[in-house]
Amino acid sequence: TYFEVAEYKPVEMQARVSSDRPSYVQGGAARFEVGGDYLFGAPMNGATLTYRATRSETYWSVPNLDGFVTDAALHDQAHPEKAPSAGLLISGEGALDAQGRFTQSVSLSLPGQRSPELVGFDAEVTDVSRQTVASSSTAIVHPADFYVGVKQPDPYFVTTPGVLRPDVVVATPEGKRVVGQSVDLSLLRRRWSLVRETSGDRADSEMRVIDEKVASCSTKSTAATATCDLNVSGSGYYVILATAKDSKGRVTRAAVDSYALGSGESYWQDDDTLRVELVADKKQYKKGDVARVLVKSPFTKAEALVTVEGNGVRSERRVVLEG
Repeated sequence: TYFEVAEYKPVEMQARVSSDRPSYVQGGAARFEVGGDYLFGAPMNGATLTYRATRSETYWSVPNLDGFVTDAALHDQAHPEKAPSAGLLISGEGALDAQGRFTQSVSLSLPGQRSPELVGFDAEVTDVSRQTVASSSTAIVHPADFYVGVKQPDPYFVTTPGVLRPDVVVATPEGKRVVGQSVDLSLLRRRWSLVRETSGDRADSEMRVIDEKVASCSTKSTAATATCDLNVSGSGYYVILATAKDSKGRVTRAAVDSYALGSGESYWQDDDTLRVELVADKKQYKKGDVARVLVKSPFTKAEALVTVEGNGVRSERRVVLEG
């Protein structure tokens, strides 16, 4: 192989981008500053630049909330059609002032924001010799003044008819508890609608999620945890969605899931291949615990071989799965 160096000239300048704050709350505006200096110590007075600001969903870990879920990804990932418009916010051109600085305001209204977002600002500065140098910076935009947190129900499997009592907390992005904040809890029974379309020898499948609200309750946050009762009447897969609004009406949400066991039809996610999925009631067990495993069978009635394995097969048996 070979390569050619047509021309090389050492970079004689540097650029930097910074925001006036490391994080913001939805609404208002962020200010980004672009700075350009020659390496020999002079500002890049009058140098031209291009800039662009973008938005994208991200994750924020709220301190002091171990064991609590503070985002609604479990709910939102099933509804990508409702995702906010990610991508470009603004773009433009400008020039550095006599001190080698340029500032730009970026609106943080962010229509459709449903989770923490990352706003990025990129700038490329060009000097009189047409050399370019680029820099970028990012800032977090929180959806509201606080986050709502929900703990996974224990037990994970509830027998119908039954009651789910999820623990709820409210905290600022820095992890300070908020007391007296109203939180609404919704119990959504999730089903999957599968449509298969055949055209000649080709068959296409389209899966859609249907979330039906079957119960709701409200509570107020405390310095510890708060809860309220969600009545479960039918078997199936459920999503618990917690919603709270701050003083300006900005919404923050969190979601966890649970399974209800009992008689009647349950609806699992389906596709073109028949498969059996196993769901354990815990992620980790201690010696002496009893593990409960939900068998998602694609058949109304079938015979199954059940084995327990660990450094070899511990036990095996044949059972009939119904429902």
